[in-house]
Amino acid sequence: QTQEAVAIGYGTGLNSQQYAAVAIGANAASYNQGSTAVAIGHLAGNTSQGASAVAVGDSAGYNYQSGSAVAVGVQSGYNYQSQYAVAIGSAAGQGQGYSAVYQSGSGTEITITPNAYIQIGQRITGLYVPADTYVADIDGASLTLSQAITGTPAVDTNWTVWVQQGTGAVAVGYQTGSEFQGANAVAIGRQAGYDS
Repeated sequence: QTQEAVAIGYGTGLNSQQYAAVAIGANAASYNQGSTAVAIGHLAGNTSQGASAVAVGDSAGYNYQSGSAVAVGVQSGYNYQSQYAVAIGSAAGQGQGYSAVYQSGSGTEITITPNAYIQIGQRITGLYVPADTYVADIDGASLTLSQAITGTPAVDTNWTVWVQQGTGAVAVGYQTGSEFQGANAVAIGRQAGYDS
């Protein structure tokens, strides 16, 4: 825990809470909370909350909330909320994961299936995939990752592709922009812009 940081609650600010960050609530900002970030509520900003991000509500900004993102409401901005995105309301800008299967490749050049709906910026997690890896480029069936995979998975190894709220997107209302809201998109009202 660094200077001027505040952590109140069981498991809160447990590992690497940065300068002037604030975490209140059981297991809020447990792992890697960025400088001046705020996480209030059970499991809010739990894993890798970015600098100056704000997460308020049970499980808001739970997993990899990027810097300067705002999530207010139960499970808002839950998975991989992008930088400057705003999600207000229960499950707004929530982000979902779907299964993809490794086919071939090494380093940063790989192929997976299905890949028809994969977009630049989507996060990928799984065996041999470093934390915080995303799709940097797409060329037909080939993907370029932001980081090199750390080994060679067996063909048909299951990975997860995350569909998240895009950079600068705004979602206000229950389940708005819930599954892959594009960059700078605006969705207001119950389930507005729900899917892609």
